[in-house]
Order: sequence, then C-alpha cells, then structure tokens
Amino acid sequence: MRLLKNKDIDRDWWDEIIASSPLNDPYPYSWYLDIMCPGWQAYYDEEVNAVMPVPGYRKALIHYIHTPSFIQRLGIYSPGSDSGDVQARFLARLTYDFPLVDLCIHGKSGIPEIKYSSRNNYYLDLGKNYKTLYNSFTAACKRDVKLAKEANPDFVPGIPSGDAIDLFIKGPGKLLKGLSRSDYQRLQALMEYCRSAGLGEIVGVYKDKSLIYSLFYIKHAGKITALFISTSMESRIRRSGYFIINHLLEEFAGSARVYDFAGSELKGVEKFILSFGSAGEEYFSIYSNRLLPPLKQLVEYRRKRANR
Repeated sequence: MRLLKNKDIDRDWWDEIIASSPLNDPYPYSWYLDIMCPGWQAYYDEEVNAVMPVPGYRKALIHYIHTPSFIQRLGIYSPGSDSGDVQARFLARLTYDFPLVDLCIHGKSGIPEIKYSSRNNYYLDLGKNYKTLYNSFTAACKRDVKLAKEANPDFVPGIPSGDAIDLFIKGPGKLLKGLSRSDYQRLQALMEYCRSAGLGEIVGVYKDKSLIYSLFYIKHAGKITALFISTSMESRIRRSGYFIINHLLEEFAGSARVYDFAGSELKGVEKFILSFGSAGEEYFSIYSNRLLPPLKQLVEYRRKRANR
C-alpha cells in the first residue's frame, strides 16, 4: 500500500476507479476533492486495486486527518465490494501514519484503537413514477406540499451562488460552528464548477424579489445529491422546502436515479426527510487520537466542546 502525493495522482485514472466502485457519491471524485480539499493525498493498494482519499491538514506541529466541510463521507473505493479485511488494512495504515484521525467513512471494521459513531444518510429511489413516490409521503407531508403550492411560489432555477450562500450565512449558518470564510469560498467554487460542467444547479423560491429558500444539488453518478440548503423564517412559514423537494421528485421521477437527502443530525430536519418516504443507510464517524499528553487531552477537550 502506497501513500500517493497529490501531484502524483493521475486524475483520469483516479476517476475511473471511483466510477467503477458501487459507492456512487460525488465526494471522492478528483474534481470535487480538488476544489473542497486542495492538496488531498490517497492510499493505493495495487494488490486489490483499491484507493482511499486522504484529506490531510496541518495545524502547528500536528498533521491530522479530518472530514472536509461539505463532504459527507469518504472511504475505500474499488471495482468490487470491499471486504472487511481490505477496509481494516486501509484504516490500520491511516491511523498508523497519522496520530489524529476524525473522518466520516462508509463502512466499519473492528480496529480497537478506533472509536466509531453511527450516522444516518437518507435516500429515495427515483426509479418509480411520481404517483408511487407521492403515495409514500406521510399524511403530514402531503398536507404541507399542498399548503406550499397554495402559496403560488415559482420554481426558480439558476439562483446566483453568492445569494444562496448569503442567505445561509444570515440564517442557519448563525447556528453552525467551524465554517470559515475559505469554506464558503470553496463551496461557491464548487457550485460554479458544477453549473458550468452541467453537473448541478441551484434552485429556489423568491418572495417580493428576495430569495427565501435555495437548494444546491449535484446530478452525478446516478444520484441527485442535495448538498446545500439555505432557508429563512419566511420559507418555513410558506413550507418552501416541501415545495422544492416535491418539484424535484416530480421532475426526476422514473429516471432510475437516487435522490440523496444527505442526512442530518438535527431531529427536525430528519423528520422532514423521512416524511417523503425516504430509506436510511448507516455510515460512520471514526476517531483515533494517538497524540502525546498534554496535547492529547487538549484536543479531546476542544472536541467535546465543539460537539456540544
């Protein structure tokens, strides 16, 4: 197994391996990583033709692994389904090379040095027609979709990326910790890249010429991935989220794609996602801290404070 430096990774070769994997998220593709995690490295196991993106960072004297902002999860990718042994080998190497690892990945392996926390992602199979999808909505969801439509909103594509980000910063972003100006700049670069490459769009709802709701989705590798949502108090009153999601499901129904809600740790958002009849899938946050005292205790303390 080799650790490949960023400059030595052939992007076409890399994307071919990612595309051949049964894990079809957009996050591990080279274009996504280049924008959201500049300088990323990767492990390559030639024996099983498997790769693992390594999003490395450096702070003071610590070289650590952390899930980049706006990337839900990464993992091990190969043309076949990876066995637990393959994953264990990658994770053992990762935690050996890097004393601090805090990363979200697809699977789980039994390495005792790693702490695992379960998380949920939610998705909806769009291979069905819209009527079938609608029938799987909860009664409350159907009512909210109806009320949203009665407000006569317009479905507006082509929302400026800066407007979507500004709306988020003024609303939900106030409650989030850890997002920096450079995170938002990278997100905006990702939005613009996806739009120019035909891989995504920002859609939303206006009221009196003011943006009140927006959703940025990526359409790639058989998935519609809802990556970034901006809301306002007005959009919650008007149930704009129900209107936009219902519109997208109606548009892409029967397309043999999957609508990926991308999950949430917030109970209210999770309830909203489940109301559309979505199914859940488990992924994991892994954590390993082999730093020496007192640095180890300092990192643990700061991590607990950040997760409150």
